[in-house]
Amino acid sequence: MDLSLFLDKLDLGSYEKEAILFLSSIKNANANMIYKNSKIPKGRIYSVLNSLVESGFVKIIPTNPKRYEIDNIKRSIKDYLEKKRDLIGKSITEVDTLEVKPKQFDLDKNAPSVYAFSGREEHLNALISLRNNAKSRLIQVAPIFTGTFASNLSLYKALNRRIKVKIITTSITKENKKNINECLRLGAEIRILNSSDLVYFLVKDTDEFILGMENYKNKEERLNIISRNKGLLLVLEQYFENLWKKAQKIEE
Repeated sequence: MDLSLFLDKLDLGSYEKEAILFLSSIKNANANMIYKNSKIPKGRIYSVLNSLVESGFVKIIPTNPKRYEIDNIKRSIKDYLEKKRDLIGKSITEVDTLEVKPKQFDLDKNAPSVYAFSGREEHLNALISLRNNAKSRLIQVAPIFTGTFASNLSLYKALNRRIKVKIITTSITKENKKNINECLRLGAEIRILNSSDLVYFLVKDTDEFILGMENYKNKEERLNIISRNKGLLLVLEQYFENLWKKAQKIEE
């Protein structure tokens, strides 16, 4: 798998990703060299590098000026994920005491029936908002079904509120297996449908949905639509039911 695409799955900022990609391609570099060969603003370069040092991705070489290196990118990623896994394991037991306040994408009563925006991070924030506001049910098509710590947590919280959840994904992978098992344990229904034509969408109750479209192979920016349009809601619900009948049931 391409390193850039894999980093997109991690809970990293765009500037952190820029620094990791550059440092993984060379032996080492000083801050000025990293700034000149990336899209990181000059005023942010040291804060980004310090953050990566703290997380264990990057090591400091104590020269004058300091130089930075990623000795082994695969080992660094594994160490980072191990820390995240430990944190998720502890946090799941404290779900009911946590307060997650994502950006709100609620549509005003007089707003247009369809609101479009771009970006994977924006998509996840909108997803969190809809899950947090769900009253009775969530149906979702999630081809990869990995998300971030915050987006997965919003789903666990919905399940703990006894929201009925149905999810269709394309396969069980190393990246999503733990998330799938946790959702099943909390009462979600999940089915597998091996198809390359699925699109991302989630319907909240029977009144609002978010739809995301992108092509990973072309490295496209994700286009998102959030709406309360009754006609589109009906189409997505019928589409989901047709997929659900074809999909294979999985158990914990």
